[in-house]
Amino acid sequence: MSRLKRYLLANQVRMRIFNQMFVYVIHLIHSFLNLMPPFIRNFGFKITLGSCGKNVFFDYNIYIKYPWLVRIGNNVAINRGAQFFPAYHSNHCIILGDDVYLAPNVCFHASGHDINRLSQLVGGDIVIGNHVWIGANVIVLPSVSVGENCVIGAGSVVATSIPPNSVAAGNPARIIKTKEVSAGFC
Repeated sequence: MSRLKRYLLANQVRMRIFNQMFVYVIHLIHSFLNLMPPFIRNFGFKITLGSCGKNVFFDYNIYIKYPWLVRIGNNVAINRGAQFFPAYHSNHCIILGDDVYLAPNVCFHASGHDINRLSQLVGGDIVIGNHVWIGANVIVLPSVSVGENCVIGAGSVVATSIPPNSVAAGNPARIIKTKEVSAGFC
């Protein structure tokens, strides 16, 4: 754990002040990127992310709180309004595989509060497999994995992992269909 992180975690007031300043700076960066043409916006996101593959499209009004904790594969489309909240306190990441398509306003939350002790943060990595489409206004919660070749229906809340080749929808998201995958399908 870095010295800065230990210093901040030792005192909640310091942590809140640091978080407020950090959020302010991230907001300024995002506001600047929203004014830029696509090639500059894409470059700005690529240099701040933990890793970013080829042919990734970032639409306007995307928010990524701790960009170095987000990893994105190749051929990914992130529509406007998508939000990424990885967990800084425990380094929980958000990982998108190859050929992932996010509809507008998809939210990833890799951290939350313990229901028995609200001051205690809990979380887990969010891993989205290859060839996944996530519909509009979906919320993905901590420690969730979405397997390859899945579709998540619009408005769903994904609280548990979804196995490969599934179509899931609802609140909480449930598997409503299993996709048939042909031998040559990617």
